[in-house]
Parts: sequence; C-alpha cells; structure tokens
Amino acid sequence: MSGGDDPKDDVHAHGDAVTLNYTKRFGCIGPDCEDHCCYFWRVDIDKNTYEKMKYASQFAPQATRERYKKAIRVHKPKKKKELPRYTMRMVEGSANCAMLEPNGLCHIHAVFGEKFLSDTCALYPRKFTHVAGRVEVSAVASCPESCRKLLLAEDATEEVSFDLKVLGRPVPKTHLDLRDIRPYYRSMLEIRDFVIRNILRDKEQTVRQRLFNMIWFAKRTSGILREDNYDQDTAAVDKEKAMMASPAVRGEIAKRFAKLETPSALVMILARQLVRPNIPKTHMRPKFNRLISGVFGTYDDLGKLVGLTEEETRKAKYAGSLEGVWKEYTTRRDLTLKRAQARVDQYLVNYAVYYWYNRHVSEAPNLMTFLLRLVAEMACQKFLLFSHPKVLAAIRAGDAMDDATFQTQLDEAAVESFYNVSRFMEHGTIITSLEKALEGRQLNSLAGAVYLLKF
Repeated sequence: MSGGDDPKDDVHAHGDAVTLNYTKRFGCIGPDCEDHCCYFWRVDIDKNTYEKMKYASQFAPQATRERYKKAIRVHKPKKKKELPRYTMRMVEGSANCAMLEPNGLCHIHAVFGEKFLSDTCALYPRKFTHVAGRVEVSAVASCPESCRKLLLAEDATEEVSFDLKVLGRPVPKTHLDLRDIRPYYRSMLEIRDFVIRNILRDKEQTVRQRLFNMIWFAKRTSGILREDNYDQDTAAVDKEKAMMASPAVRGEIAKRFAKLETPSALVMILARQLVRPNIPKTHMRPKFNRLISGVFGTYDDLGKLVGLTEEETRKAKYAGSLEGVWKEYTTRRDLTLKRAQARVDQYLVNYAVYYWYNRHVSEAPNLMTFLLRLVAEMACQKFLLFSHPKVLAAIRAGDAMDDATFQTQLDEAAVESFYNVSRFMEHGTIITSLEKALEGRQLNSLAGAVYLLKF
C-alpha cells in the first residue's frame, strides 16, 4: 500500500468528500475550550505559509518580527533532492507553541488573521484521506470539542457528505492506494463497512459482545488479513464474513465470551502505562497529569501500588491492596452501568466507529493488532471514566441526584477521559508501550482482548 502526504495537492479536484456527522458539526470554540491545541506535539509549517509569513512579518513591529523569527525552526535537507522543512518551536518548560498567548489564543491569528495560519493549525483536528475516488474527512478525538461531538450524539457516526469549500483553503491529503494486491490493504474499506454495519451496529447484542465479535472475526481472518500475505485468495475471509453476518452465529460466539473472567492484575498494567514516568520532558501533559492524579486519588492504595515493582506487588501485604483497588473499580463500574448503560454504550460504539474511520489498517501489521490497540485504548478510557471523581461523586449521591444531572456529570467525565487518552496515547508513545506491556504477559491475543473488553 502506498501512502504519503502531498502538501501541494488540492483535494477539491478529487471526487466527492464524505465525513461523519460529528466532524461536520465540529467548530472550534476558541477560548471557551477547556484545553488548547498548542502543546505536546510537533507542528509542521508548510512552505507556502512560511514564505507568506516571512514576507508579512517584514511590515510588522520589530518585536513581532523577532518573535516569529525565533519561533520557526528551519530543518536543512539531509539529501540533495530533499527540500527544507519548517516546524514551530515549543517553549522549554511548558512545551507550548512559541506563538501561544497567555489567554490561550494564537499570536499569528490575532495579528495577521486566520489566512496566515499553517495548514496544520488551521485544519486541526480534521484529517483528509483520498481513497477509492473520494475524500474522507475525519476529526481526531484529541480535541475536546471534537470528542464532545463524537461521544454525546447518538447519530454522531452516521456518514454524510462534506463540502470542502467551507474550509476556505486547499487541503493536503494522504493517499491510500487500494490497488495493492495484498488482501489486507485491498479489502480495507470492504472489511471496515462490514464490521460497522453487521457487528458494531447490531443493537441486539451488548457492546461488549459486539466488540468481541469484531475481535473474533479479526482472529479468524488473521492468516490472510496481514501485511506480509500476498496470496490473493480471500475465500476464507468471505466465508467468515458470511458466518458473521448471521445473528445466530454472533449469538453463539457471545456465549463463549460470557464464560471468561478478567484478572485483577490488569488494573495495574493499565495504571502503570497511564502514569509512565519516562515520558520525555518535551511532552508536557498538565491536563492529563491532573486527570490521572484526581483519578488515582480516589483509591486508597493505587498511587502507592503503581510505584512498586511487579515482584513487590505480588507480596502478600500488597496483593490484598491490589484486590481492594480491583474490587473498588468494578463496584464503581457496575454502579455506573446500572444507571447509565445505554449512555456508556453510546460512547464506546461511537468511538469504535470513529477508530475505523480515523485510523488506517496500514498502521498495524495485521487486523488483529489493529483492533487490539483499539480495545487497549478503550480499557484505559473506561478505567479513567468509571474512576473519575465526578462519576464517583454522582454514584455516592445516589437517588439524591436526578438522572439528567447524573448524565451531565458522566458526559463531562467521558469527554475529559476520552480526549486525554486520545491525545496522549494516539499521538504519543503510550499505546505502543501498553501494547508491549500486554505482549510481555501474553495478552496480545484473543484472551487478552477478552480481558480488556471485560475490564
């Protein structure tokens, strides 16, 4: 499969554009947002924006000229045929963009206007993929407002048309070439549509059952849907699809899923990866760190346990503490689901559909790994959601809190948990580290997926 970004190419000229409802409804809320976009990650500056700003800044006050000059890092090409790259410097100690103002707004936007923003800044959180003769537009859940639109509307993941002209600028795109002979790539859209339509949207099953059926399908087709398989015979995949299209078959698979239990040690695997002390200093996570601190603070021993080695945790005096954390977590989870099962199901189904649209199978060596990453990410989201201080307060309030207020508290906790996990797992190295931690315990498998889904 070929893929790449072409900053000079304009997708306006390439077929129809489609998106999901939540992306079409998204609009930046600026200073009203609980977070800002201008920290943690690298910001690329396209050449057109660099040249335009270089010229415009010559007519600005000296302080503005100097600030912009210091903010841009020019990366000289390493090879003769390569072109220079430009990135925005991050402020040491905060990892904020050098153009970020104390009020949370952009200096460039305020002084020069929106047209002088780079494509990266102007188009975030949207992504554009040219595939199968059309452009697919998605929005990453690492933006709080995008995440809110994704989680809180029942029809958030329904596919709709999208007018690229409303963006006011040509947009760069990533190509996904489905002409690759490998079935894993060639059948990507077909598999995605099948899973979403026949499995994830099956309202006769619980969300756990739907997600397990999705993993079961990936496991059963893992010999074919992998990047190192060039055999074009997909008869076995077609056979599995035909079986999984049957509600009766999906029901039988769900019965097998019901018999397995989740080990309490899983809570420590997830918790350790969420705190990861070896995060690079350039990857400041103030919002995420406050969330983790608040969540861990609601458990008596979790903060202490995370700092112990695995050998220390296994000792008798700590084993009881671990079981206590696990019991407390499952109690909170079950009480939340008892009152708001449908709402939590909506979060998870919407996020799963989003994952299929926003991520591409080319990021993983096979379909099983691609989906194990999803359920691992979801396990972290569930841990933070069911352990969130707002959710704990709502549970403790009991009948004294009406259903509407309970849902508001739950929604706020869900957005904070999901967008933070998306920002610091999808865009960082935590998901890779978590994947390795699970692999080290032989949990990068169907059994591991079961544990993560039941978490």
